[in-house]
Amino acid sequence: GRWGYVLSQSSGKTYKYFINGGVTTRSWFTNSSCYPLAQLSENYCQCYIIGLGENDSYNLGENYLGTSADINDNNPDQNADTYYGNYAKIIQKMKQQVPNARFFLITNPHNQTDLRKQYNTAVRYIANHFTHCFVIDLASKYESVFNSGYIDSCRRGGHYCSSAYHYMGKIIANEINKIMYDNPSEFYGVQFIPTST
Repeated sequence: GRWGYVLSQSSGKTYKYFINGGVTTRSWFTNSSCYPLAQLSENYCQCYIIGLGENDSYNLGENYLGTSADINDNNPDQNADTYYGNYAKIIQKMKQQVPNARFFLITNPHNQTDLRKQYNTAVRYIANHFTHCFVIDLASKYESVFNSGYIDSCRRGGHYCSSAYHYMGKIIANEINKIMYDNPSEFYGVQFIPTST
């Protein structure tokens, strides 16, 4: 989403995008704008922010969700072809590229259906499953903000107007700052994480 531009402008840091409209955790590996770019050494990052799930739940549905048993800790290529399996595989593959990278996983604030709640449960599980992973839990903390008032009025399907993306960027930046302040030992020396081979 365009909220990443807000993070870039407010922090002065470089943000790279490995996403394309309509991408799911399944198609992320083959879409030319996603993993094929992210795996190149010149595109390695110290931190990754992942917000995948809306397209998965909407287009792939309940049968795609899977369970925590779909994650193979020894070989991500053996993960099941499910939301659990493919989401975990994204993290596992990027950890192979940048072993000490930090990950921020975003839950879907449009949490009204049981299926979306199950997908958000998967995000929380995956964040707790891996080291250096944290949840930006928009579903728990900001559901009312995203489902009423200004942001909701600017929503067109899964997309928003630029001013709503600006507001979303501020929310995400504040949540990342809070995670860093609450976990200082996790982020000490993060600026020294190598981003090239």
